[in-house]
Amino acid sequence: MNSQSEHDLNKHQDPDQATSLPNVSIENITSEQNDSNLNNDTELIINKQTSVYVIDSTGRLSLIDMNSQNFQETNDRILNSPPQISQGNQNDDLASLLKSFNLYDELYTFLKGKHINVEGLKYIQKHHMDKLFEGFDNFNTRIVFEHKLGIWQSSNGIFNLSSQSTLTNQSIASWIRETNSPSCSPSYSPSSNSNASESDIMVFDILNKTEQGKALITNYKKNNNLKPEDRTNVVRKIIQHYTENNKNLSVKGCAKLAEQIVSIFPTEQKATYYVPGVKRGPPKGKLYDRYRGQRRAMKKLGVYECPSTSNAKKTKVQADVVEEDINKDSLSEVELLSIFNQLKHNRNWEIVLPQWVQTVRLRREMIDKNNDSGLSQIFLDWPLYKYSKAQELIEIDYKFMKPGKTFQFEKWEIFCRHALDFFSERIKTSFLKTYLHDFRIKLDSGMLDMDNINLGYVQLLHGVLTPAARKFQGKSKKFTIDDSVSAFNLEVKQAADIDSFLDKRREECLQQKVKLQPLIIVVGEKFSFKDFYVAIDNVKYKMQSYLECIDFYLKMTYVLNIEYPPQCLSVWTFIQIFLFEIDDGDIIPSVQTFINDILHS
Repeated sequence: MNSQSEHDLNKHQDPDQATSLPNVSIENITSEQNDSNLNNDTELIINKQTSVYVIDSTGRLSLIDMNSQNFQETNDRILNSPPQISQGNQNDDLASLLKSFNLYDELYTFLKGKHINVEGLKYIQKHHMDKLFEGFDNFNTRIVFEHKLGIWQSSNGIFNLSSQSTLTNQSIASWIRETNSPSCSPSYSPSSNSNASESDIMVFDILNKTEQGKALITNYKKNNNLKPEDRTNVVRKIIQHYTENNKNLSVKGCAKLAEQIVSIFPTEQKATYYVPGVKRGPPKGKLYDRYRGQRRAMKKLGVYECPSTSNAKKTKVQADVVEEDINKDSLSEVELLSIFNQLKHNRNWEIVLPQWVQTVRLRREMIDKNNDSGLSQIFLDWPLYKYSKAQELIEIDYKFMKPGKTFQFEKWEIFCRHALDFFSERIKTSFLKTYLHDFRIKLDSGMLDMDNINLGYVQLLHGVLTPAARKFQGKSKKFTIDDSVSAFNLEVKQAADIDSFLDKRREECLQQKVKLQPLIIVVGEKFSFKDFYVAIDNVKYKMQSYLECIDFYLKMTYVLNIEYPPQCLSVWTFIQIFLFEIDDGDIIPSVQTFINDILHS
């Protein structure tokens, strides 16, 4: 082909102008004659209805049938083989490269204004791209450009963009960080001014000095367990020894005393009496709680100046991310970004589910990093969480975070076998005593279905795992058992009432300047509830059973980084530790004690 023909060919690369190609005769060309002429140097396809004209690097023009196998192979080769750029005029090469990307109009002037040429694009890296496109408002163009540029770089043996494992979208941030759960260590220590070595104090000797203490040891040998009042008396005797002898009790002292108690009463749990403090906070457990209460009372009487304490804000331990069959390097940054954007609009479940698995690491990183932005940002980034089938998506994310940690139904059966005895013995609140009485009558008469039996047991748990003082709106607040029950379940007569009740709750939360916590909603009359939902913000998920509500709620708290409601924290912690066997280090002594009682009953 002569130079004039080459000039005209470059000039008319637009398919819409194919009929004006000069100096090329096409009258007598047939697909049968020319399919065999296609070769690896074929450069341009010009569509003409059911056939195409193909111009190769020698300037030869061929007409082929679009349905022929040779066309399909050639078409695939052309589309998947980025053009090689010559070492000639860099501006002309830039124009040719952008035209091959179909991005000439969008980017030529922009890149030329930034003094970018093909040589620079060959070696550009991610951090250069971020700087280059700073303030560039057409994000879709950038996505397409980065994708095609990465392929073109690869064809030149350079992998600066195509091998990146971090996303360029600033809203998606960096790739997932592998983190370890913080350890719980006793870093809080009260004043240690002691006029006697704590190692000299023996629990057995303290108990053996009094008739009541001796009776506790004797009764344990007969029954092989301590009742709740027995535990209280053991601790009372020990702390009384400290206060009467003006001794200070340190954190280490609490730990040693708890170990001695367990050695005397082997079925007891150390966590009942001592739990290390978290993040420079004070320890927990019956020993230190009793000691602190006694010192506070003595301080009011002017007998003792209580050492100062500092309570660090408690945050939920971040779930460990566990390796599964998801390879974080299997998708490029642009592919992940493309899937991320597709998931905002796609509702084809056969496509959504595999894409959801592919983006699980990305989702964890985004949710963890933007935790302060709340649920509204999560639902904005991942709107499928609000979809009716979101339960499957929550399950995928939860299994990635907590593999193997499922609802242990056999443990629930163990609990139910002994629950009524515990409830009869330990529930003191009048309205739950009445509820227990009515529940027993219904249960004995066979009038309750399984959902209402399970709901009843959970309802009565609030009378055993009573709420302790919690930080609420920056202050320590003692919640009531009624607060605990109300924060756990919302009872409505009919499904049509749900929205109005949620609006009322939402308004109350706005007035109190607190977040609206997720709720389990039960629909129907007392002891005959028929429908079950989990609601979060203005999204309702329909469940098939009450225990399914429990299962979904707990998994959702991990997936969406939601704290348990402080009013019913003890009940949810029991469910987490006992029924799901998840120990995040947030130990509540009363919960550990109750679990121990169940296992030894």
